[in-house]
Amino acid sequence: MAHDPKALITRHAPVDRVFHWVTALAVLLLTASAFLPILGLEFSWVPLHWITGVVLCIAVLFHTVQSTFFRRLKCMLIFPRHLREFAQGRKAA
Repeated sequence: MAHDPKALITRHAPVDRVFHWVTALAVLLLTASAFLPILGLEFSWVPLHWITGVVLCIAVLFHTVQSTFFRRLKCMLIFPRHLREFAQGRKAA
């Protein structure tokens, strides 16, 4: 059986990628809108900070519901064999 060089491996579904990008952007915006005013950069940071916090909360709730009801819960749990593999220095595939 020949290996197809054009075959792609999908590691994460598009919805998971969007969730992670939204989360990353929200965390960066929250951090910037929290610390830039302290450093002396003056701008209207309260609405940006508040809206970004709401977006992050909605994203986390979405992820919690998706992970709990639409994924296999067993895949997210840590079992003793995982700890043994970690202690042995084995890496995830």
